[in-house]
Amino acid sequence: LVDKDIETLLALMHPDCLYINSRGAVLSRDEYIDTYVRPVEVRWTSQTLSAPRFTAAGAAVVLTCLVHDVASFSGQSLDTSFRSTSTWIATEHGWRCLATHTSNAE
Repeated sequence: LVDKDIETLLALMHPDCLYINSRGAVLSRDEYIDTYVRPVEVRWTSQTLSAPRFTAAGAAVVLTCLVHDVASFSGQSLDTSFRSTSTWIATEHGWRCLATHTSNAE
């Protein structure tokens, strides 16, 4: 995110990946990139994951963690933490994120 490395994000995210943000909006992989990465007015300073927990079953792994985001969206500063759950699946192209849900970490 910090480097706006869209090619790497595309490689990590399954083509059918869904992202649900903390306000409940559901975005496809391309909508996520077009909203949170591609715009020049979006600048990420950091995204730090902590307290990771993994649960595995077959070819799927669920990651839950706290995410601390520091960014700027059209001049509006963001410096807050969220709770995140991501489902990763083993594919012929390696591990890819199939879905992520973010909620406020209260």
